[in-house]
Amino acid sequence: MAEWGGEAEKARWRLRTAAALLLGAFLGFLTRHFFLDDFGLNALTDAGWPRWAVVGTLGGIVVWLSGPWEIGRRGLLIGEALTFGVPGAFFIWIHQHGLASAPPSLLPKLAAAFPGAAAAPWMLLIQVYGLFIPNRAGRAATVLAVMAAVPLAIACVTAARFDEVYAVLFEQGLFSAMAVWILISAAAALYGAVRLSTLREAAREAREIGSYRLVERIGSGGMGDVYLAEHRLLRRPCAVKLIRPGLAEDDRALARFDTEVRAAARLTHPNTIEVYDFGVSEDGLFYCVMEYLPGLTLHQLVQRAGPLPPGRVVHLLAPVCGALAEAHAIGLIHRDVKPANVVAADRGGVRDVPKLLDFGLVKRINPAPLFDTPPIDAPPDGGAHHAFRNDGDGNRDGDAADAASDPQLTQLGSVVGSPLFAAPEVARGGRPTAESDLYGVGATAYFLLTGRPVFDEPSPAKALRAHAKQRPRPVHEANPAVPLDLSAVVMRCLEKNPAERFRSAAALAAALRACECAAEWSDDAARDWWAATEGVPSPRHPALLDDGRRGRASVGADDATLGDFVLQDDSVVEVDPNSRGVVVETHTPDDTAVHPAPSR
Repeated sequence: MAEWGGEAEKARWRLRTAAALLLGAFLGFLTRHFFLDDFGLNALTDAGWPRWAVVGTLGGIVVWLSGPWEIGRRGLLIGEALTFGVPGAFFIWIHQHGLASAPPSLLPKLAAAFPGAAAAPWMLLIQVYGLFIPNRAGRAATVLAVMAAVPLAIACVTAARFDEVYAVLFEQGLFSAMAVWILISAAAALYGAVRLSTLREAAREAREIGSYRLVERIGSGGMGDVYLAEHRLLRRPCAVKLIRPGLAEDDRALARFDTEVRAAARLTHPNTIEVYDFGVSEDGLFYCVMEYLPGLTLHQLVQRAGPLPPGRVVHLLAPVCGALAEAHAIGLIHRDVKPANVVAADRGGVRDVPKLLDFGLVKRINPAPLFDTPPIDAPPDGGAHHAFRNDGDGNRDGDAADAASDPQLTQLGSVVGSPLFAAPEVARGGRPTAESDLYGVGATAYFLLTGRPVFDEPSPAKALRAHAKQRPRPVHEANPAVPLDLSAVVMRCLEKNPAERFRSAAALAAALRACECAAEWSDDAARDWWAATEGVPSPRHPALLDDGRRGRASVGADDATLGDFVLQDDSVVEVDPNSRGVVVETHTPDDTAVHPAPSR
């Protein structure tokens, strides 16, 4: 089913209802068939055992969906295909059989009735699908387009076999009428399916998860949707991430979600995003509650202000190195350090507090157990493993146990992280290390100081090749305002050989703070900058003021496959002009895609 997560039981109920409705229709036609004695115009009803086969299949599906056993996402997808595919196959067979077995004298009458007789059952099938199987627009349009095209294609094949049908369809012009009927039915079903899906999403946004009231959806990331929320008792704003519909029955996706949350929860550095809560709602929806960060990502800062002053870059990145040092000390690497994953936040009235986001690509680098307790149990009957891939066809062998026990959930053979900020060893397909994170810090610093990535290539594949093979232009040449000592620190981070970079994140932080420009930016300077900027972040989201002001986040997503490089779970979340906040997860395949800064 296209809509999933906590809606599993509702999805099962809808499919069962659709199968029961079609079963009732076929039983009605069977009853009618018993009272038709003469062959005549009823030749098309002379189906015999195929109709009973359809009744048996639909009845079996209804019983299967009504049982006490668990049915996973893959099972429901199979049930959906059988519920609509078996009747469709019967419709194709019955019209061909009826015309082929009819006496020649009856062919003109049967041909005259063919357009309506062929279109009506498919229109019923289309309407039932649109009403009971709500989808997102893309999937609904694909399925309904196939269901609309099949009867029209069969009509053309039938016209080629029978001259009488050809005369009715094409010489009398009834094929176009038949096409209009079916296409109108498909368009209405598509509208209904999307509308129902939209209404269900709106109802979901108005719900409560545990002790948290969801206010509005503010973004979407690789693993799930992110909502602005408020604790019912504390009235504290927070960000709640719900695992994306369609992934709740994927053991690997759940394992990655579990690993991300547990990794972030174990980190206590003040410059790492804080995890408040984690659990499963009453209807089986996985969620994670994190601090809400008013502010802008470093990528958005550069979009708005251009290259940042060297002192501000040191002010923002030295604490990030401290956050990475804590992660590295307990055996974790981030693997996706980039401007979009660092927020210049407002915390307690202090501006430009850097916060490192998104441990969705976290990887353990030591053999010691990471957690004292086992991961959460995934729902039984795990579904299709479509979120992770590492071969040329986008498939990977393995079972859920592997995923649950190994945090390396973005599989080897795929490029981990973002191509524009990928370390050379990662671009070559090697294992990322703590030094890879330091390369990400250097690439981020380069972007902040120059306003462009280290290698400004037009495609992810070319960017990865450049990181692997080309030497970057020194940052002080790209921007003469960058002091030589800071340029030397950045360029050391960008060394191709990991051994030639800084020995640790703590050493990098010390080198940054030792630069002469480090004292050029302070908390007061940050406060003055934000005060002079129209987009001053607010510590309280407008939607929490209950004055009716609601914003909508601009969300884009892309899964790109270019040449030998497979990029997974990449999406970008932009801050809504009204919300003045950033969400807790951002993956971007191209962090340099410049979008106009929101006007305020």
